[in-house]
Amino acid sequence: MIRLSPASLLPLCGLVLVTSIGCGGVSDRPPVYPVSGKVTLGGVPVEGAQVSFYAEGSPRAASGKTDAEGMYQLTTFDTNDGAVEGSHKVSIAKMQAAQDMSNIDVNNPEGPGDAYGDAMDAAASGQYDKSLKAVLPRELASPETSGLTRTVTASETENVFNFDL
Repeated sequence: MIRLSPASLLPLCGLVLVTSIGCGGVSDRPPVYPVSGKVTLGGVPVEGAQVSFYAEGSPRAASGKTDAEGMYQLTTFDTNDGAVEGSHKVSIAKMQAAQDMSNIDVNNPEGPGDAYGDAMDAAASGQYDKSLKAVLPRELASPETSGLTRTVTASETENVFNFDL
């Protein structure tokens, strides 16, 4: 039987501690690189468009929403972290209510009106998407039909992709 003194156990305990700490931070996430850009329609910024990048083999798509200036930043895992390196199919979509619901007052004691009721009925039946209309051409909403592709590189500064639709 081997007897170890307390002094000889100290290096062994240190090795176990270092090994366990080193293994705790390992991530199975692929590296991502910042991606940003601007979406315009005929030169006019598009606000509220959903921009998505799809890479084959990536665990998830990278996506972002355009602001009032049409600017977007992509997120894959953490806010604005970017997209994985490689070739991506791109989709850009913006939908809005088919009818103007801006004058609906849900706090009106007489009720919010028929437009609100119609929207709620559509949502309850799973038909809400039929009450939406595409602001951008519908083919852009799918990565398979948009015809848009971009290549993300392992760079912190070169992945700026603008789309003038």
